[in-house]
Amino acid sequence: MKKRYENLDFLRGLASLGVLVGHSSWIIGLEDLGINTILVQDFSVAIFLSLSGFVIGINYKPYTFEFKDYVSKRFIRIFPLFFTCLLLTFILDFIRFKLSFVNNHFESSTNLSSFITSTLLLDHFFLLQYFTPGSKINLMFEEFGSNRVLWTLSLEWSIYMLYGFLFSKESKTKKKLTILLLPYIMTGCLSYFHTRIPFLSICWILGFIISLKRSHSILLLAVYSATVVVITVFKNNEAIFLLTPIIVHCFNKINFCSSLVAFGNFTGNISFSLYLCHYPIMLLVAPILIGYGQLFSFVTVNLVSLITSVILYYFIDRNRKKLLLKLSISTLR
Repeated sequence: MKKRYENLDFLRGLASLGVLVGHSSWIIGLEDLGINTILVQDFSVAIFLSLSGFVIGINYKPYTFEFKDYVSKRFIRIFPLFFTCLLLTFILDFIRFKLSFVNNHFESSTNLSSFITSTLLLDHFFLLQYFTPGSKINLMFEEFGSNRVLWTLSLEWSIYMLYGFLFSKESKTKKKLTILLLPYIMTGCLSYFHTRIPFLSICWILGFIISLKRSHSILLLAVYSATVVVITVFKNNEAIFLLTPIIVHCFNKINFCSSLVAFGNFTGNISFSLYLCHYPIMLLVAPILIGYGQLFSFVTVNLVSLITSVILYYFIDRNRKKLLLKLSISTLR
């Protein structure tokens, strides 16, 4: 693994911890931690999108890659762990609904239609609300059960499909797959204007552009950063998310000591599993432990989420290629 990927893994791990702390403090009601945990959470999600665009730019420069190979690698990277976490969400929600003292939030989205749309990574009901406000069809495209982070993965997948459709080498393949890709292409385009956290798709685009122009001068990056800060202070405080592509670029240039590199590798490895599993775990565990105090509940739900993510990484994510190969062989038999 090259050094730049170690740095990016480190940043990805820090972002996943930021989301973890933001969600846990909000769910438990422990928001007096001396920092704006909601802002940290949203900023961390923006880091994920900037990282995504940056990594795609490094690995898949425009018109240099085969569409099928690109989609296949994205599928192998995402779906084994993603589908496992969908099943884990179902199990945890089934237990949660059996506990009389736990609020059964999101029971309306624990159904087959939501499971199917989530499996297809079409969790974009927030976009449908702009066109069919109050419609029951929105529930079909809501995240499955209590896993309320799935919409960001769905957003990334749509951007991946849009990018592959526009910038892969093939033309015939694109024509054949247009109908299948159309929902993702439309969502990828619409997300430019509407996301729950502002500027996410713009962060992805800027991360991608910076990856292609990694020799940007310090002056240019400084002017860009200063412009974002000015807009944030005087016009729109949510514009601060536009700094995340610069953070990705700068983080990629840092020389870390070996101990930090090791920590970065660990947090980067478990970041995807942690991101996908933590929310349903928190919604089940927090109400059970809250009687022992907010701080105890906060520490425990984070530890349980971290331990679960480590288990998921070592048993599922790290062995995803072998698992898919075994599944394909068993299917052929």
